[in-house]
Amino acid sequence: MKRLLGIPAALGVIVLAAGCGGGSSDTPASVTPSTSLPRSAAKATKPIFPPSSGPAGADRVTHGPVSIAMPSTFDKQGDEVKQSKSTTVTYASSRREGKQRVAIGITWSASEHTKSAKQEAQAFRGQLLDVEHVKDLRMVRVTWPGLRDAYQFAYTDHNVSPGMQTLVLMGTTSTGQYVSVTAKAPHALADPLDVDAICGSLRTGAATDDS
Repeated sequence: MKRLLGIPAALGVIVLAAGCGGGSSDTPASVTPSTSLPRSAAKATKPIFPPSSGPAGADRVTHGPVSIAMPSTFDKQGDEVKQSKSTTVTYASSRREGKQRVAIGITWSASEHTKSAKQEAQAFRGQLLDVEHVKDLRMVRVTWPGLRDAYQFAYTDHNVSPGMQTLVLMGTTSTGQYVSVTAKAPHALADPLDVDAICGSLRTGAATDDS
């Protein structure tokens, strides 16, 4: 199944094995997602995870129009994967839980995105509910540094067994580029590896000491 820009397809491979493959892609043409947003996404509210400077000791790295604080225990998986409308880079933790490890994907659009962050969030929510039948989905609209419109998701991805805790932040930069960070983690590693803090460290612009 093709994925929206917010979810790099490589993440499903990274969490189970050392290799990686694939990248993000566009909304599948056969999917007609739900068109309404929940009340929690009607206006900015308390975030699922807050803005953060990142885990202690993490180095801030730049990819496309954003930077993120990435711990040294995470390794970049190959080169950036370029699609016609977006680019994705994926990191994976050296620490494992069984065969699974944490995967972090950062995606950005090639230029000014044709859909607003609201439209992307709406389509993504519809895919999760209507196609993947996610039961524990949480979605909120948030105020985020450097993004003029931003949405967060949290859910369990049961396409991987056992299910993976998944966090997503997606939004639009001041110049109109779509950006997102997606994390998939075994439940036993989410807290020890500060996955919330990694996702919460996403900022627009190049890496600086002032994060």
